[in-house]
Amino acid sequence: MNKISLLTLKTFLLLSACVLFINSVPPPEKIRVAVFPLPPLNFIDSDGTAQGLLPDLIRALQTEENWDVTFVPGTWSESLERLQAGEVDLMTTVAYTPERAEVMDFNQEATIDIWGQIFTSANSGIETINDLHGRRVGIMNRGMNGQNFISTADKFGVKPLIVKFGTHEEIFAAISAGEILAGVAPQHYGLRHATDYNLVPTTIIFSPFPVYFATKKDHNKLLLYHIDEYLKAWKADPNSVYQERMDYWMHAGGLRSNVIPKWFIWIVALGSVLSVVLIFLNQYLNYQVRTRTREIELKEKQYRDLVEGANSVILRIDLAGRVIFVNSFGINLFGYKPEELVGIQLTETLLPEIRYPGDDLISSINLVLGDNKMYKLLENVIHCKAGNQVNMQWSNKTIYDSNGAPRELLAIGTDITEKKNAEAELARTTSFINAMFDGIPDVIIALDTDDRIASVNKASRTILGWDESEIMGDQPSILFASPDQFPYEASEREKFLKSDSALPQLFHYRRRNGEVFPGESISVPLHDADQTFMGKICIIRDVTEKQSLENQVRRSQKLEALGIMVGGIAHDFNNILQSIMLSGESALAAKETPSEYENHINDILKDSDRAKKLIQQVLTFGRKSEVVLKPVNIQDVIREALVFERSNFPKSITIKEVVDKSCPPVLCDDVQMHQVLINILNNAMHAIGREGGEVEVKLGLVKNNSPDHITALKQSSGEYLELIISDTGCGMDDETRLKIFDPFFSTKVVGQGTGLGLSVVHSVVKNIDGWIDVESVPGEGSVFYIWLPVTDKLPQRQAAGGTPGSRISKFPILFVDDEVSIRVASSKMLRKRGFTVDTADNGLDALGLFKQNPGKYGLVLTDLNMPKMSGVDLAENIRSLDEDVPIVLSSGDLSTEEMTNYKLKGVQGFIQKPWSVDALIKYIGQFTIDES
Repeated sequence: MNKISLLTLKTFLLLSACVLFINSVPPPEKIRVAVFPLPPLNFIDSDGTAQGLLPDLIRALQTEENWDVTFVPGTWSESLERLQAGEVDLMTTVAYTPERAEVMDFNQEATIDIWGQIFTSANSGIETINDLHGRRVGIMNRGMNGQNFISTADKFGVKPLIVKFGTHEEIFAAISAGEILAGVAPQHYGLRHATDYNLVPTTIIFSPFPVYFATKKDHNKLLLYHIDEYLKAWKADPNSVYQERMDYWMHAGGLRSNVIPKWFIWIVALGSVLSVVLIFLNQYLNYQVRTRTREIELKEKQYRDLVEGANSVILRIDLAGRVIFVNSFGINLFGYKPEELVGIQLTETLLPEIRYPGDDLISSINLVLGDNKMYKLLENVIHCKAGNQVNMQWSNKTIYDSNGAPRELLAIGTDITEKKNAEAELARTTSFINAMFDGIPDVIIALDTDDRIASVNKASRTILGWDESEIMGDQPSILFASPDQFPYEASEREKFLKSDSALPQLFHYRRRNGEVFPGESISVPLHDADQTFMGKICIIRDVTEKQSLENQVRRSQKLEALGIMVGGIAHDFNNILQSIMLSGESALAAKETPSEYENHINDILKDSDRAKKLIQQVLTFGRKSEVVLKPVNIQDVIREALVFERSNFPKSITIKEVVDKSCPPVLCDDVQMHQVLINILNNAMHAIGREGGEVEVKLGLVKNNSPDHITALKQSSGEYLELIISDTGCGMDDETRLKIFDPFFSTKVVGQGTGLGLSVVHSVVKNIDGWIDVESVPGEGSVFYIWLPVTDKLPQRQAAGGTPGSRISKFPILFVDDEVSIRVASSKMLRKRGFTVDTADNGLDALGLFKQNPGKYGLVLTDLNMPKMSGVDLAENIRSLDEDVPIVLSSGDLSTEEMTNYKLKGVQGFIQKPWSVDALIKYIGQFTIDES
């Protein structure tokens, strides 16, 4: 009996019985149903009424069962929470998961299958799931579509940035507002509402999943049973309310009208002429048949278009492993004709017999049919007709017959060959990078965006001694040597870690066992394709051996150049000593003539000052002299140097001065800057020679972007003084120009110069963060460019008037020096200036004098190197007796590092030999009280 005849019989019986109503449902009960926004399945319209497929089915149940139903609106997450709190009794459109089954009961009959799909704005460039890597993608909080997307993306190695929302409307609104790039939504919802937000669907579609009615665990199971009874009957009846509402909501508002409206049935039932009713009914049923036929044909066409237009392979396989159906996409992908696949065993076409013999294939199919959830996603290799292979991922679903027995398997396949190839290539690349990472002999440390250690290479573990797990997540400061050992590196470390420069810098690091070593370091930032900062790579090269070799080479070079240096110093000293001797003899001969005598003595003092400056030059080169940086007006230093040099320059050389007197000061040592000018001017004088020429000195203020040379400076912003010294001398070729700043290099004959002049100039300029360069052409002269960073500090002005020491309070001094002439002359001059002076020729005797008269002395001035007890040991002993008395150390070769160590032992001041008495009194005055 066909369905139309059955419907006719049912109608006849209904009319014959007139009004017969059988109510077998239990008494009415109040049911609270949660409704969350998922149109067209369920939603609340603008009037506050629950609408959609599932609310319509509930209303049908309400009519049949006489239930008291209340719809409770809310979001998906709110509905879940209300169900568990007992605030609602029933939820619609719930996907089954093992986790949810722990707290929920589900009915057996699924209401509908839901496909997930990615939606985005037009022209977003999203074509495949790989395009979503690292991009912001919206999903509904706790929604199954979102979880399926995350799982699918993970299988492809795609890592999107997930943003969760309460509803699908919020997701679409966020895409439209540009807050996220794309969003996940059920396909039936997205296709209906995408245009409302100017969005378009993508080809990224996920495997479908069924949804059910659900109640709280162990609550209202009878309610689920009733729902299942109706759903089974409705699904079996093509004219049921389920089918009618399904067509209405899932096909743009409904493609058919209600079958046999109840009002018509009741009117006909009240009729008295059965024949007229039967004729009318027959005509009506014929109309319904035609309508249903058209609808079925339309629906078949729609499903056919969907299947044939899908970008996935769709296979139907019977229980014997034969292909029942394959769509056009599968035909094109596999290269077989339809007749070569349909009705044929898979092992004879797509799957190799060796790997999938008939029995094994049937066993595999039975496993999938028996547990769809466990075997929902499977992967295998398909052999195409052309001989090539493709990697496929299959989403499987069992199709059951009317008796509930498995009838066939529906498999939807995605070609993941490109993904597999990409994974393999990524694995090869990763393996290569890891091998290279671990094969580099230098320390490589990867830092994350929070500047914490994320990874280290094999060499790091070998050189540093730290296991990766011990320092993972720590700040890189754990690898540096203690700041107390190298305080000058502390601030540079911070700059190094924050900088984007790959220029190498030298720092000291410590191994796990506490050993400290020097490391040449670079820091390189890492960015992804979108220029998003991902962290840094720090590379550290242990240069202990390199420094040792460099020191050996340097010592060897110095030894090789020692003859040049000694010859030059001897030449200069011989000239100075010769002048001193002649001036001394002249003074003795003229002692009866005071004015002439005084002139000769002044000449001796001038030559002594020349000798002092020569020693200072040697110590500066050897880094032995103390350098005190202070604000200095370079224009004043230039004026003094030119006054001095004009007396030395021959008349044939003209000195031209172009100096901006308003230039701001520079942080430097004025004595060293004077030395820089004198050395360059002297070189200019020698380059010009006797023929005569011109030397020009220019000084002006420039910005950091002009000239181009300043780009090489350490500072990236600020102002600089530009000092240019040019001459019209013989010039230099490129080979000579590149060597002029090398220690001991000299163009003069052996014995005529030390070769230290320009190397000292270079050292002084670099030590104050300046830059020096030279341009020269043989026969056309040379131009020296010096750029010095300015400071906003002002130079200190010396107080006018008065003789050194005239306003200093006089106090007893303990003067200690093992050189008799220094001790006698100094004490005599100090006593003439009003000081009381006790002397000793070694530290041990001086300590005895101090112990005899504790509290007597206002200052202790001691030499460094003496017999019996050194000046440092004397200072340490005196400091244990008196914490306040000033102690000044006098020496000719003090380095900054030595002075720092001596201060820790009680020394408060340092004065470098040779010094004049006026300079000594001026220096010790800072330790006294001004009488004014």
